[in-house]
Amino acid sequence: MSPKLFITLLVYLHEGEEESFLKYEDQVLPLLPKYNGELLYRIRPEKINFVQTPTEYPYELQLLSFSSAQDFENYRQDKERLSHAPLFQKSIRKVLLLQSQSS
Repeated sequence: MSPKLFITLLVYLHEGEEESFLKYEDQVLPLLPKYNGELLYRIRPEKINFVQTPTEYPYELQLLSFSSAQDFENYRQDKERLSHAPLFQKSIRKVLLLQSQSS
């Protein structure tokens, strides 16, 4: 079995921009299969579920997988995905992206 690339995203939104974020995700998540990507988990944890955090709470956590780093890069550079950048910029304040690879 080939190694897979896993991407974990912690997404932090601008205040009151949840609707814009959801609209953005509705546009870009369907593009994942085109690049051998899969959304494994999409979680909106409540603050009570955090045991500890030295910083702020993320709005959403996502775990994605791709067949390769190149597939992930191709997804990131997809013209349709990039056309939704204004929604991304309006809604998302910052994203913490963590990568790992299965062996």
